[in-house]
Amino acid sequence: MKRQLTKLLLLLFAAALTIFNGCKKDVNHQTVSAIKGSSSPAPDGYTMTSVGLIPDSNITLIESGYKLSFVNGHAYKMHIATGRLVRDLGKVMPGGNYQRVASPGVLSPAGNAAHSPRAGAVFGNSGATNNWITYSEWQNTGTYPITNFTTNWTVPTAPATVSGQLFSIWMGLMPTDSSYPSPSGQQLPLLQPLLIWGNSGGQIGGGNSWTIVSYIIWKNAAGAYVAAISTPVHNVPVGTALQAQISSSGQKADGSYNCVIQFIGQTSLTVSEGATLNNAAGGTVAAPFIPALNYACEVLEIPTGSPYITSSSEYPYNGVPLTSTVVTTGFGSNATNPYVSWISSSASGLANGAANNEHLDVISSSQVNMYFQKAPVISYPSPDYYNINTNITPLNVTSTGGIINSYATSFLPSNLVVNATTGQITGMPTYNEAAYNYIVTATGPGGTGSFPINITTQLPGISFGITNNSANGLSLGFIRTDISQPTINYIAPAFSGTNHPASIPAGTYTIRWNPSGSPANCIVTLSNGQSSPNTPGGMFTGVVINNTGGVNSLSAH
Repeated sequence: MKRQLTKLLLLLFAAALTIFNGCKKDVNHQTVSAIKGSSSPAPDGYTMTSVGLIPDSNITLIESGYKLSFVNGHAYKMHIATGRLVRDLGKVMPGGNYQRVASPGVLSPAGNAAHSPRAGAVFGNSGATNNWITYSEWQNTGTYPITNFTTNWTVPTAPATVSGQLFSIWMGLMPTDSSYPSPSGQQLPLLQPLLIWGNSGGQIGGGNSWTIVSYIIWKNAAGAYVAAISTPVHNVPVGTALQAQISSSGQKADGSYNCVIQFIGQTSLTVSEGATLNNAAGGTVAAPFIPALNYACEVLEIPTGSPYITSSSEYPYNGVPLTSTVVTTGFGSNATNPYVSWISSSASGLANGAANNEHLDVISSSQVNMYFQKAPVISYPSPDYYNINTNITPLNVTSTGGIINSYATSFLPSNLVVNATTGQITGMPTYNEAAYNYIVTATGPGGTGSFPINITTQLPGISFGITNNSANGLSLGFIRTDISQPTINYIAPAFSGTNHPASIPAGTYTIRWNPSGSPANCIVTLSNGQSSPNTPGGMFTGVVINNTGGVNSLSAH
C-alpha cells in the first residue's frame, strides 16, 4: 500500500512538472494580464488598435527574452536565447502587406458596425473614418530605406475631463505610399510605439491614465489583422521623459533585416525574419516580409469606434513637443541623416475629434509640436502712423482664437512696447522710422499665433497752406517718397482763397496738380518760389515739406 501511494505521488509530481514546463515554453498572451482600469470601448475578447478591433486570439504578447520572427511564411514567437519557435501565429499574407488597407475591421460580437482602419484618414473623409486627428508625415524617396526613426516627448498632464475617452500619441513606420502626400489608406505592416490615454481593452487594457506599448500589425493568410505587442504593458506617470524608436539592423543578402520597436529603457519589441515566405497559395516569394520602410509619421489618433471627443478639456491642456527627431536611411557606410520636410495635416468636420482644435506645428526637421487646444488668432489695426515725441493712442489687440497666456515681439519702433499680458502697444516713439511690419506673437496652450503690424513713425505734420485765386479748381496729390505712406489728396475750388487741409507729415514729396474748368490757364507756385505753369497740370518733385526752412504752402493764380 505504501509502495503504491509513493508511486501515485511520483506520477502526480511528474504530471505537474510537465504542465509547468509546458507553460514555461510559451508564456503566451493568455497568461499575462493587461492593465485593468476604466471600461473600454472594445467588447470582451477584442483589443482596440490603430486598424480597429482585433480579436484577442490574434494578438500575441512578446515578453522580455522573446521576439517575433517570420520564418518560411509563418509568424512565430521565438525564444531568443535558444532560437526555439515557441508559438506559431499562423501563415502571413505577403501580398497583403504591400496593399493599402481597404477592407473593414472585424465586427464586434454584438453586431456593431464595422470598425474601419484609417481608410483615407483626414483626406476628404468625415465622421468615424477620420481616426488620424492630426499628424505630420514624411516619405523617403532616397535610394536606401529608413533604418532609424527616433523622437522624444514628455508624458503630458491628464485631461481635465474624464469621459471614457481613448486616444493615443504615436510615431510609426510603414512601407512606401504611392499616393503620398495624400495617402489613401493605411499601409501594412505598421510598426508603432504608442502612448495611450484610456482603456484599449483586451490585451492592452488601460484606464484613466497613460500607458505605453510597442506593437506591429500585419495580415495573416486569411486576410485578418494580427498583432504582436511588447509586454509588460505598463502605466507611465505624468512628466515621464519618453524616447520612442524604430530601428533596423542586420540586413541580409535578400534585403530582410531585424527591427526593434521600443520606448528606450522601458518597453521593447524585436522583429526578425527569414529569407523566404510562402504566399497564401503555397508558393514562395523572395521579397522579405517587412519591405522598405519609407513612410514616417507622428500621429494623434482616436481609434474608430471609440467615444467621440467633443471638448478640448478631454485632452491634455498643454501641447506635446516631439523633439530631437532623427531619421536615418541606409545601413553601414550608406547611412545618412536626410533633411526631413514634415507635412502637417489636421482633420476637419470629423466626429471622432469634434473639438476641431487639434493641430500640429512643424518647427523644424527635428521638432513637431502637437496641440489639443485652439491656436491663438490675433489682429491689430494696421497700418499705423505715429508722430515722434508724442504718446501714441494705445493700440489694442483683437483675439478671435484660443486662450492666450502671453504676448511678445522681437522689436518695435523706439520706445514702443507690447504689454506681455494684454497685448496692448503703448509708448512715445523718438525716431523717424520708415514703414515696417513688426510681428507680435501670442502664445497659449494651443501654440502660437502672430500678426504683422505695419507702423510708421514720423515728424509731426504741418498745417500746409493752399491758396487758390485762379479761375480753375485744383486737384492736388501729395505723394511721400522718403518712406511708404498713402497719398494725401486735396481739392481746392476756384477762387477759394487760402485753405488748410488735414495735417501733412513733414517729409519729402512729389506734388502733382491738375486744374479743372476751361480754359485751364493757372500757375502754381510753392512757398520756396518754385513755380509750374499749366501744361495743363504739373508736378513738383523732391519737395521737402516742414516748418523749419522747407516748403509749407503753395498758391495758384
